[in-house]
Amino acid sequence: MEGWLPEWANVENYELKEVYIPQDEKEIGICQYNILTSGNKLEKDHEWLLENRIRYSRRNRYCYFHLDIRFGEIRNPHYWRYIGIIKMYKKVQNLASYFKGRDYLLLYVDSDTMISRFTVRIEDFHEVMKDSFLCISVDDKCEFQHYILNVGVLLMSLKNLETLMFCIQVLALQKIQYLLPYSSEWSRSGLNDQNIVISLLNETGRLDIEKIQSYCLSRKHLFWSGSEDQWVNLNLSKQSKGVVVTPSIFLNHIIRMDYIMKLNRMTSIWLEKAWIIHFSGSNRLEQSFMIQKLCLERSRKFETSQSSHFNECPERIEELMNKNELKKVETLFSINMDSQLDPNNYIGQHYLDWIKNLKQTDLGIKNLSNRYSILIDRIIRLLKLSKTKIFTQTSKRELVGAILQFTENSNKFGSIFEQLYSTGIVSPYKTFLKKVT
Repeated sequence: MEGWLPEWANVENYELKEVYIPQDEKEIGICQYNILTSGNKLEKDHEWLLENRIRYSRRNRYCYFHLDIRFGEIRNPHYWRYIGIIKMYKKVQNLASYFKGRDYLLLYVDSDTMISRFTVRIEDFHEVMKDSFLCISVDDKCEFQHYILNVGVLLMSLKNLETLMFCIQVLALQKIQYLLPYSSEWSRSGLNDQNIVISLLNETGRLDIEKIQSYCLSRKHLFWSGSEDQWVNLNLSKQSKGVVVTPSIFLNHIIRMDYIMKLNRMTSIWLEKAWIIHFSGSNRLEQSFMIQKLCLERSRKFETSQSSHFNECPERIEELMNKNELKKVETLFSINMDSQLDPNNYIGQHYLDWIKNLKQTDLGIKNLSNRYSILIDRIIRLLKLSKTKIFTQTSKRELVGAILQFTENSNKFGSIFEQLYSTGIVSPYKTFLKKVT
């Protein structure tokens, strides 16, 4: 079956590096429960997140591997996780004759994840995975059709042949990720392998899309009401197909900077219950800020004997960021703009609709202009305020943040036209012909 793989995905070009192996497992080189990360930037990832995963592995006696390229051109690093899973699967198959009755599970996590609760263990999912090869959770924005599932955390069986077949299929489909029939309806092309996975699982009858979306539409009220999310397989009607879909809090709880900036008692309680926190789409500085804010909140609870998992945080939280870095992050995000009015958010969600026809493009640009107007009005108001005595340091940070956001979104606004031109629908040549004829 590996003959179906594209040339760049030749598993022999990659190597599994042993990040942590318990002493009594070194001889066979694999554990019953394993953790995997992938990518060519392990040394550049946030050192605390790496240390966090090592601590978790050491506490629970798991093997921790990282897949990196051995030789050849670096291509499609988002897909390396599937190459790593294949290599782990083959490792287990080589040991099958020695441990026939032993099941092996693999937890793949993106490098921007943090194990938030060390008391939750991979083996807790043993019963769930008994008849399944894959456990995956919904995205934090799963009420939108673009984001049904998130592939940043995958729990997989290493003894199920479907695991191997699934990974090979995803890798083989990489070259046509932009041509899949549902890629523009259910996922965004910018998410690389995520649209492949969603489409593949759906096309093979393994996803209950209607049930998952029904949960996601009701999820926002559940989240802000402070109600507890209950364990449920959102894919129960397709359970015989080998795929379990869970609420994010049980597997892959995504948080972003706008959530952290608005952190309150309700959201902190919610985050405290999450097993794995995923700082999706964030850079190193933002990750430092989010880890610090979360851990300081836990430190406060620890002092009042309310925290049950403080050890998951750095011992010296204050050293995650210096004063200048903290000030920079607070400045960039002090604007606190409603995400529905954020031009960048609007571009990300709707540009695929725009390229369908010129009428949609015109409507999209008008809507985007309205959002820019709101941002510009805010900048003007702050500039006027700067000439008065009531212009505080907070107002100054808000002004700088608003200008930076305007600059960032202006660049996005320009890039959207490049994407429109590349479709051939709004090409400069066609526009010119229309004018002269």
